[in-house]
Amino acid sequence: MNQLQNKLIMLILILFVQTTFGEQILLLQTALFDFKLTVQIGSPPVDQYLDLKIGDDQQSFLDQFIFDSSIEISDVSFYLEYLKRLKLYDMKKSSSADISPQVIKQPSSNTISDKYVEGNIVTDVLQVGNTKFKYTFLSVSKQQYLQNTYSNGETRLNRFQDNIFDLMFSQNVIKTRDYLISLELQSIANDNKQLKKMSIRYDLDQKSDNYKYPSNIMIKGNIFAIKAYGVYLNGEDVTDKLKFHTINFDNLHEYITIPSDLYEMITRDSVVNNILNRMRIDDCKDCKCSEINSLPKIKVVTQEYIFEITPEMYTFQNYNLIGYSNKYPCDVQLQSSSEFQFTQQLLSNLKVPIMYQKEINSLKLIGAQTTTHVNINAIMIVLPLLNGTSLAILFLFAIQFLKKYSSIKYEFYYELKHKTM
Repeated sequence: MNQLQNKLIMLILILFVQTTFGEQILLLQTALFDFKLTVQIGSPPVDQYLDLKIGDDQQSFLDQFIFDSSIEISDVSFYLEYLKRLKLYDMKKSSSADISPQVIKQPSSNTISDKYVEGNIVTDVLQVGNTKFKYTFLSVSKQQYLQNTYSNGETRLNRFQDNIFDLMFSQNVIKTRDYLISLELQSIANDNKQLKKMSIRYDLDQKSDNYKYPSNIMIKGNIFAIKAYGVYLNGEDVTDKLKFHTINFDNLHEYITIPSDLYEMITRDSVVNNILNRMRIDDCKDCKCSEINSLPKIKVVTQEYIFEITPEMYTFQNYNLIGYSNKYPCDVQLQSSSEFQFTQQLLSNLKVPIMYQKEINSLKLIGAQTTTHVNINAIMIVLPLLNGTSLAILFLFAIQFLKKYSSIKYEFYYELKHKTM
C-alpha cells in the first residue's frame, strides 16, 4: 500500500514539474496574411480570435486592441460586415475588468492614413494556452477605415512594445521573456497559395540545447535586426562596396530582399537583370534549368552566424500558370530594398528556428552555421614565449575576449574574417 502511495505521489510530482517547468507551445496557421491566436479573456472567459502581427507593420499599426460588444450599436455597418459571426467581448460584463473611464482615439502609425480605433483602455485577465495573466488593451467601440477585419482584434510580437510573453514574465507566470518561432509551409491543392503553420515556443527551458547557440547582438532601433559584417557575391568579397548592412528579422515575406547597392551589382549581368525584371523563368520545370545557374549566390556573415542565400530559397514553381501556358514557369522572388530580409525562407526552407531575446537585445538562430572565433587556448599556449610588454598586452586582450564584449568581437572578427571563411 505504501509503495502504491509513493508511486502516486511521484506521478503527481512529475506531472506538477512538467506543468510548472515544461516549455509551452502555441500552434497557429493561416493561408492568408495574419495568424489567428485563440485566447480567452475576462470573467467569465470569452473565446476570442486575435490577429497575431509579427513585427512592426507601419502601414496598419493601431496598437493592441479587442473589439467591444458596444460596437454593435455605435458602428452598425462595420459590425454587420465583419464582426457579426464573432462572439464579442463585453468589458462591462467582465467582473475582472479594470476600465479606464476616458475614451481615447488611437490613430494609425502611418501619418498618411486616416485609420483609427477608439474606446476605453481596459486591463483584464487573458489566457493564452495554459497561462493566465493581466493584459492591457484598447476595448474598441468605434473605428474608421478598417477593412477585412474578420477577427476580434490584434496583438503583436514586435521589439518596441511589451508583448504577451513580456507581460507573462513581468507577472512571474513564466521563466523567461524569450520565445522561439518555427515555420512550416505546405502547398494547397489546386491553388498557388501556401498554408503557413507556425509554432511559437515560450516559457523556455534555458538548459536546453537551444541555448547552446550563440546570441547575436541586435543593432539599435525598433525592429529585430542584426548587422552583416561580411557579404560575398558568388564567392567574391563585396563588403566594402556596400552601404547597407542591416539584416531584418522583423517580418515574414514570401520574397527575399537584398540591399539596393548589392542588387545593382547583380543586375549588371544582362541575363540576371532580365530574369529579375520579369520575375520569372519560363519553361523551367521544378525550377531546375540552366538559367537558374546564372542567378546569384550570396553569403552573409554576422557577429555569430553565416547565412547563404541561394536560388533555391527565392525560386518556386508557379503551378497556377502551367495549365494556361503548357509550360513550367518558375517564379523568382528576389527584390531590391535597403536591407537584407530572408526570415521566412530561413524558417521554412532551411528549418532554422529563431529565438527572440528582447531582454538582452539578441537573436539566436537555432541550427544555423556559426562563425569560427579563434580558440582562446591557442592564445594561452604562446603566452610564455612572449616578453613582458607583449605578454601584458596579449593577456589584456585575452581577458576582454573571454568577457565577449561585443565591440571587441566585432573588431576582432572583422580583422580575421577571411580566415574564418
